[in-house]
Amino acid sequence: MASWTQRPQASAAFLNPALVAAVEATAARDFEHESSGKLMPWPVAFLVAPLVLHRPTRQALPSSTRTHLPNWIADHPALVAGIAARSASLDPAIREGLRFGLRHQMLAIEQGHLRGR
Repeated sequence: MASWTQRPQASAAFLNPALVAAVEATAARDFEHESSGKLMPWPVAFLVAPLVLHRPTRQALPSSTRTHLPNWIADHPALVAGIAARSASLDPAIREGLRFGLRHQMLAIEQGHLRGR
């Protein structure tokens, strides 16, 4: 990641490490709650940000967990097609956010999985 003085202001605000860490910690807590105590696998963290921080994708996400993922994917092929590219472009910000979250005890790593605190 570029230093703070070299980042565009919008990018620095939108992809700041504290925000990314908060998103990841919330996702990890919700994952644990929804999956009966299983912790979120580390690679899932790299899907969370592209899903949540991209407004069109976030707005298209179902409001309940009753929607089956294959059905949602079939209904939103353009959004799904862009997830890999968004994930790759967000990789440095996600890594920076994860480090921030670990450093500030918002996240913990347990056997290769993330726990949100």
